[in-house]
Amino acid sequence: MFHNIMNAAVGFGQNKLRTLMTGALLAGAPTAALAHHHDFRFDLVVPVPQVVLPCVPATRVWIEPVYQDVTERVWVPEVTRTEVQSVDVPAQYGYRDVIVRDFFGRRHIRQEQVLISPAHREDRPVEVVVAPGHFEMQTHQVLVAQGYWQDAR
Repeated sequence: MFHNIMNAAVGFGQNKLRTLMTGALLAGAPTAALAHHHDFRFDLVVPVPQVVLPCVPATRVWIEPVYQDVTERVWVPEVTRTEVQSVDVPAQYGYRDVIVRDFFGRRHIRQEQVLISPAHREDRPVEVVVAPGHFEMQTHQVLVAQGYWQDAR
């Protein structure tokens, strides 16, 4: 019987392996001396067959994400607009040195006030504040837990 099992497991052409396995099995077998010993025990391991349950498709349910409302105090910067305004520019005067000769022909240096730029109107861009900067309470949602799929039973 054992020889038939070995032939089926190993094959007919591998005598050395068959001899080695047979010797190992016989060396580990309990002897008659061990059978009368009071602590002798022979454990036999019997494999338990696996139970295969039928495949039942699971129904999946989407669990919605959880959000929380958070209120914060936020600075809102000022709103400005650029406008072109017509501005009056006054006349600009300056001083210059003028050489003058008197009745006797002597040179004198005198300062005279002269017009550098006449008065005129000029268009200039001006920043106009439409709404001043201020703090504002803003509410927004924060994600607490993401949504996920769960098997329902």
